[in-house]
Amino acid sequence: MKLTSTSRELHPRHAFRISRARRTEVRNVFLRLESEGIVGYGEATPVAYHVNIRDLAARAASYGIPGVIAEGMDFFDVFAKASAAIERARGGEGPTLLECKTYRYFGHYVGDPLTYRTKEESEKVRASRDPIDNFEKRVVADGKLKENDLRTVDDQVAKAIADAVRFAEASAAPDPSELTTDVYVEYPS
Repeated sequence: MKLTSTSRELHPRHAFRISRARRTEVRNVFLRLESEGIVGYGEATPVAYHVNIRDLAARAASYGIPGVIAEGMDFFDVFAKASAAIERARGGEGPTLLECKTYRYFGHYVGDPLTYRTKEESEKVRASRDPIDNFEKRVVADGKLKENDLRTVDDQVAKAIADAVRFAEASAAPDPSELTTDVYVEYPS
């Protein structure tokens, strides 16, 4: 059985049960990105409206697996906690539910009016918790990278994106028969 972003063959709840039962065989890290603002949001509904607990990682205990919370806006915290969860899984100690508390700057879809939060809330988070800004400040302050190293990477990424766009625009359109490839799961008969 597999659980992927393009295949809903197995609900995560069932995957937790299987993982607990077959702890030495299943080596998973379940990642839950919790979009939090002043309160978290599930699309336009505050999470507190439909879930009675603040930290969804607490649900992992009911499946007999650890639930870990990472500051999803901090690369180093996510890296450390994900690394520990991956090491645990590779060591045959079973799965971990890793909840990354993060913030969605933009809406859930193009044209989302974002009426469920204020513009000031988003600006406050961006000014104080922006993961890219904070990453850059930390690696420069720690002497791991220089400012010009970061700008070189920015330039390389911008070039890679521009090259990819040029390639896509110059390429033939895909065959219409490919329209639903990797969109819907096809179950065996």
